[in-house]
Amino acid sequence: MQEQQAFFLKFVNAGVIHLDRPSEMESLLTSCWIISNYWLSFLESSGMPTDESQVERGIELILTILKPYLTESK
Repeated sequence: MQEQQAFFLKFVNAGVIHLDRPSEMESLLTSCWIISNYWLSFLESSGMPTDESQVERGIELILTILKPYLTESK
């Protein structure tokens, strides 16, 4: 997950993402990783379709997690 941390840190350094505590980065990365890796498995095990709209829903879940940390564009 080091590559994801480095990628995420670029957004923090660019001022796109604001963190109150450094520990938030690991929590956000872990949450996003869990969704991105297990969302389709969750759908399949729940008997739900794994179509494009559900993939978009997974992306929306990740964005919902990140939204409170995004800074407003100038």
